[in-house]
Order: sequence, then structure tokens, then C-alpha cells
Amino acid sequence: MFSRIMQVFCSLLIAAAVNAHPGHGDVVQLDQSSAIEAANSKIEDLVGEGKLDSFWLERAEVKTQLVRVSGRQNWVVLYIDSESNQNLEMIFSMTGNFISFSKIST
Repeated sequence: MFSRIMQVFCSLLIAAAVNAHPGHGDVVQLDQSSAIEAANSKIEDLVGEGKLDSFWLERAEVKTQLVRVSGRQNWVVLYIDSESNQNLEMIFSMTGNFISFSKIST
């Protein structure tokens, strides 16, 4: 009986130690304005890498929304360029990691 109690007690101590390691509270989640800021910065990077045309640096209309992709919430930032009849969709995780971008002809 005593050894069973010790096993349970040790299991609880190990579980507490594993869950208590640092880093969980340091995660910052994006809000709408910070998602737009992250997207603006990423556009500059992609233009610099030659993956996007420079007209995307002149951003006119922006829409944002939270969407669920594969069970996780992500920010979708949509830039609309009516002159070129194109949309630029950028997807970021809630923690700000860039996931993907796509250009859509309208």
C-alpha cells in the first residue's frame, strides 16, 4: 500500500515538473492590427526576394479575418488591388508565424 502511494506521489511530482517548465507563458498571440503589421513586413520581404511584384508595396484595401485551418485558428490578411484585378492572401498562425501566401486573379 505504501509503495502504491509513493508511486502516485512521484507521478504527480514528475507531471508537475514537466508541465512547469518555462516558455508557455511567453507566447504572444496576434490581434488584428499586429496581423496586418506582420503581413506588411512579409510583403516587403517577398518583394525583396522577387516573389511578389512591387505594386503590392502600395497596399490599398486590406481585410482580415480569423479562420480555422486544420483545426487551428489562423489570421488571413487579404489585400485587394483593383487596378491589377488581383488579391493577395497571406496566412499567419495565431503566434505570428508566416504560413503561406497566394495571388488570386479576380
